[in-house]
Amino acid sequence: RSEMQEASTDYEMLNFTPRNGEDGLLTVAFRPSTGRTHQLRRHATEALERPILGDKRYGGEASEHGLFLSAVELELPTL
Repeated sequence: RSEMQEASTDYEMLNFTPRNGEDGLLTVAFRPSTGRTHQLRRHATEALERPILGDKRYGGEASEHGLFLSAVELELPTL
C-alpha cells in the first residue's frame, strides 16, 4: 500500500532489566487505539527506539523463540 494511514498507540513502560552492559530490556504495555499492520512493532522501534526482541524486520535481535510480543488482555468494541 502506498498511502500512509494514521496509527495511534499509548504505551506505559512497566519494567527495565539491565543486560550485560547493553541498554537492557523494557517491558512495555501497549494500548493501540487503531489497528494497523505492524503498528506495535513500528512504534516500539520508532517511538521507543527499542525494537521488540525477536523482531528482525524492525531491527531487533533474532530469537530462537520468535517474536516476544503477546497479549495479556484484549478489549473488543461492542457492535
